[in-house]
Amino acid sequence: MERQEMSNGQHSASRGLNKLIMIPEITVAISILTVVIIGTVFSDSFLTARNILNIFRNTASIGIIAIFMTMLLMSRGLDLSPDAVASLSSVMFASLIMKSGFSIGTTTLIVILVSFVIGALNSVLILLMKIPSFIVTLGMMFVGKGLATIVAGGSYILAKRNYPIYSFKLFGVTMDVIILIVIAIAVDLLLRYTVFGRKVKLIGVNSKAARISGINVNIIAATLYILTALASGFASILFTMRSGIGTTDCGTNWALQAITAAVIGGTSLYGGKGTILGTFLGVFFMGLITNIMMIFGIASEWQYVGIGVFMIFGILLNTYREKKLA
Repeated sequence: MERQEMSNGQHSASRGLNKLIMIPEITVAISILTVVIIGTVFSDSFLTARNILNIFRNTASIGIIAIFMTMLLMSRGLDLSPDAVASLSSVMFASLIMKSGFSIGTTTLIVILVSFVIGALNSVLILLMKIPSFIVTLGMMFVGKGLATIVAGGSYILAKRNYPIYSFKLFGVTMDVIILIVIAIAVDLLLRYTVFGRKVKLIGVNSKAARISGINVNIIAATLYILTALASGFASILFTMRSGIGTTDCGTNWALQAITAAVIGGTSLYGGKGTILGTFLGVFFMGLITNIMMIFGIASEWQYVGIGVFMIFGILLNTYREKKLA
């Protein structure tokens, strides 16, 4: 009798664990809580408002890209070029501000336009020329990085600091973090309650069925590639304003980190599944990991190891969920 009760208890615990794993947001939230507890135990400065705000600020640019990358992945798209878009945008912004005398508004529009062109080129090559997205965006990454080095005439360009956008704070929260939160809420509402959001999900689930139902798959996909490029350029501008330097190193591994954050948050690489909340939590989780590594004095090289490990772990969890649902 006791053995049967123990067995029933184990089965109940197992079912409870499975239910938690099936909800990506809860899985990430538990992981975040675990890291917070570890950080709090080993460092008095970890769980402070200043440190938490710094984590959000340090991940704001990647977070903006990750939000739009989530939609792209949900449609079964893939973009590895945000690194190049960010790199080129950063040095262009600094160069135009310092050497051409353009205003911040004009400079921003020019950089955003260049980002739009890159996204449009990706769309044409992938959707019309039928070249695999991996090949196109990987090639664009090298092209963009090369152009960024040419524009910079080296590796970086000094740019002025103290832009008006960073003088505004709301309850101590800086403008870049506010922008990240606003974008996350807006895109979440877009996916949940608009026809466009439903089309993105349907394309990811079954693109043939989407075409049969009258959806212009190419237009939706092109929009997502362009939005991802625009997000990369805009995120780079925020980074350059904050750092006061336009550098070819801007955007390094941003695409990988954005994809990892989305996957950790439950976005499927096979399309059709994903939430902005999950991605937002995934971005914050990765920021926590980086922060705690810095507190413990772990070499930055190991951060890339961590990114790879968490990406593989996220893919395994997603695969497990899909098998269970099937």
